[in-house]
Amino acid sequence: MIAKLIVKAETRLLALQKLRAALEEYEVVGMSTNIDFLKRCASHPAFIAGDVETGFIEKHREDLFHRTPTPKEVFAQAALGLLLNDSLMSTTSDPFSALGGELGFGGPNLGIQSRKVTLTEKHGEEVASFDVNIVQTDQAKFNIVVSSRDSEAVTYNDVSIEFVKNQPKKLTVFYPHTRIESTIVRADDAVTVFLRGTQYNLVVPRPSWYEKALGVKDLTHSVVAPMPCKVLRISVKEGQQVEKDDPLLVIESMKVSH
Repeated sequence: MIAKLIVKAETRLLALQKLRAALEEYEVVGMSTNIDFLKRCASHPAFIAGDVETGFIEKHREDLFHRTPTPKEVFAQAALGLLLNDSLMSTTSDPFSALGGELGFGGPNLGIQSRKVTLTEKHGEEVASFDVNIVQTDQAKFNIVVSSRDSEAVTYNDVSIEFVKNQPKKLTVFYPHTRIESTIVRADDAVTVFLRGTQYNLVVPRPSWYEKALGVKDLTHSVVAPMPCKVLRISVKEGQQVEKDDPLLVIESMKVSH
């Protein structure tokens, strides 16, 4: 257990409202949690009515574990967050930033212009891929198209963005139909989007040439260090025949601070 949430109110209904509101505030990245499941439980009519017993989860399994399609805005938010990295979010005075800076949008060398971001989403063994095409049309304004092989493309025109001061992972996007606030966190290939109280886990797929260059796919006769390290001594020479358990090299791990 990593956290315990306790709420208190005059009635059960008020307590459940406070519980759901508090769960909406949780944003945990780096480990799996049951937060989304708890929110579905706290919102279920039977749970609200107090009709709870040991067989509650199994009885309402279809409702509690039902998967709804991910809104296309999630992929748009993630792509914008990836393209507009922390250094661009922190200031709008840079004339070469994607926001256009004080000079505004203009010229072929300013802004994002046109970019494509591919994101994948996995549910069990099923993997879906989405392409997000972003074209900058003006200072801090974009046209966005989200498409996939299995669904109809969705277009958002004249989308504008706004960043939360001193919180580079917070992104507010004004679509033609709505205003969306989200938190976007990237860790290596994983991209986590918190939007309207729901967590979405996406992946930026590595290109095939990247894996080939690093030898990621072929690990048969290679050594992969699980952390940064330094080689202190090599105990064998090239072409030397070795036996099982012979020492090959001595390494020293290196501390990495953030």
